[in-house]
Amino acid sequence: MIRSLRLATTNTTRTARPRSAARALASVGVVLFALGVESTANACGASPGGPMGHMMCGPDDAPLEHRFRGSVGYSFANTRISFGDGLKFTMNRHLAMATLDYRLDRKKAITFGAGGLLLGNLRNGQNHLMSSGPALLVGYSAGFLKEEGAIPYGVLTLAGSFVHAQTRPEGGFFAGPSGYTAFDFRFGMMFGKTLFEYLSVYAKGTLFGGPAFWRIDGNAHIGTDLYHYQVGGGLIVKLPSNFSLYGEGIALGERGVVVGLSLTP
Repeated sequence: MIRSLRLATTNTTRTARPRSAARALASVGVVLFALGVESTANACGASPGGPMGHMMCGPDDAPLEHRFRGSVGYSFANTRISFGDGLKFTMNRHLAMATLDYRLDRKKAITFGAGGLLLGNLRNGQNHLMSSGPALLVGYSAGFLKEEGAIPYGVLTLAGSFVHAQTRPEGGFFAGPSGYTAFDFRFGMMFGKTLFEYLSVYAKGTLFGGPAFWRIDGNAHIGTDLYHYQVGGGLIVKLPSNFSLYGEGIALGERGVVVGLSLTP
């Protein structure tokens, strides 16, 4: 009986392996085919996904008619912040933001954003809850690599942001609130490919830094992020009526998720 079970398990494993290999080969084949497809949307590179809005693509020979693009999105971030003297906190924050992209020409754009911190917390043994507060963003992006055939598009980005909130220890009903203010400056690079004219996928890397000002136990501290980088990727799906849906995931460094909807009027 045991021998029969072993033989059955071995046969099942042997059958599963060829199936898994076939699926992997099929997936690779689909990707290679997609990369070889010449897309008509080959002038990408105005602004990337995430808080900076998202790319504006169009044929090289088409007139530059759509200079504006508006987006609304939600983002979540998880990171570690050091305020010196061994004070290290894990931060979680949820943001909602509306952005407006303006194309200066086919390859350059500026982005303005405004929104707010929905909720968040700073935890180091004790949990400090963050209230809602304003958030601002200004950015610039420029395409440096033209998408053509199997060659991906490439985009450089510069961005600065500001967030302010009030914090209070969890359960500390009689404790006074403390102000938390953070400035952030980012330099990023992304590479992507347009597939089947309605889907764009990209990989990105970002370097960033900036001070965070916070009062801890009545004392003023200046902190900074322990992870001054991000590595991740995302996708953009073109929808009817000039709408687009985008999503982004960051797995390394400052981790996070971004989802949003945009419209090109």
